[in-house]
Amino acid sequence: MTWNSSSHGVVGVISAANSLIGGTAGDFVGEYPIYALPNGNYVVDNPVWSNNLGAATFGNGTSGVHGIVSSTNSLVGSTAGDSVGSNGIDVFSNSNYLVMSHNWSQVSGNPNGSSVVTPNVGAATFGNGSTGVSGLITNANSFIGTGLLTYSYYSRVTIDNAAQTFAVAFGEQGPIFVGSQITGIPAPKLTLFAVDPSSLKYTRSSGATAVAPTIQIANNSGNLLSAKIQISGNYQNGQDLLAFTDTSTIKGSWNALTGTLTLTGQGTAADYAAAMASVTYQNLSKTPNRLTRTVTFSTTDGQNVSNTVTRMMSFS
Repeated sequence: MTWNSSSHGVVGVISAANSLIGGTAGDFVGEYPIYALPNGNYVVDNPVWSNNLGAATFGNGTSGVHGIVSSTNSLVGSTAGDSVGSNGIDVFSNSNYLVMSHNWSQVSGNPNGSSVVTPNVGAATFGNGSTGVSGLITNANSFIGTGLLTYSYYSRVTIDNAAQTFAVAFGEQGPIFVGSQITGIPAPKLTLFAVDPSSLKYTRSSGATAVAPTIQIANNSGNLLSAKIQISGNYQNGQDLLAFTDTSTIKGSWNALTGTLTLTGQGTAADYAAAMASVTYQNLSKTPNRLTRTVTFSTTDGQNVSNTVTRMMSFS
């Protein structure tokens, strides 16, 4: 794959000095799509490189990239059949990108010193649009699946350019990883644990009732700045009320127009878990509308937005 200047072109014999080339017969560099980034740089996708290890190579739009494809200049797989980039490359509006590799296999050690290969776990790797990403795919540099993917269910990406986030789901496994389009860092993951899967039963005599008293926040390594709790389904303005008792660091603000309670203030994941767990619902009407309400919870560290979890609430 040879980069050419639009002003003077390129001449000579193709070599590692002027081109990105494979190292073995059948590498087929240049056979697969080249993804242009909005800033003028690009990514060369090659899922069959080196016996289907696969490689995704970042190229500078001003000077190109040359040399033999390797883990030094490319994101590559470590097991035959990893086929890095086989799901393509998702390009963000800010020129960062995500390399999708649903065939990637996880290699881990066990007590007797040998390795265990879990095939087709799947991986999604964030790349910086100015510097790219290189090396072997690992747990440390990629979002990975949690088990064997069935062939019919590949990894899926949902891009939210307004929030500058992306979400990755792997097959039928269920987990969704949310990351920042700016840094690629996983957002704090908000999860409801040990909650009755049936609707929370509410009666008018119940008064103020905690909506999700066992809510927990997982996978967060820093402080959070805010959280949003909203009656997103069948909200009744004038009847429904979400309330929170301020702490020394976290304050609550209720918007009756949208049915949204916003918590703000710097706090740890444990602080925000406790705060959200204490949020209560109360119906102020003598004749409440009995439609089932949907209450949604989310949180943010100021840069990354978590996934959203819900609790249904029925009336009796």
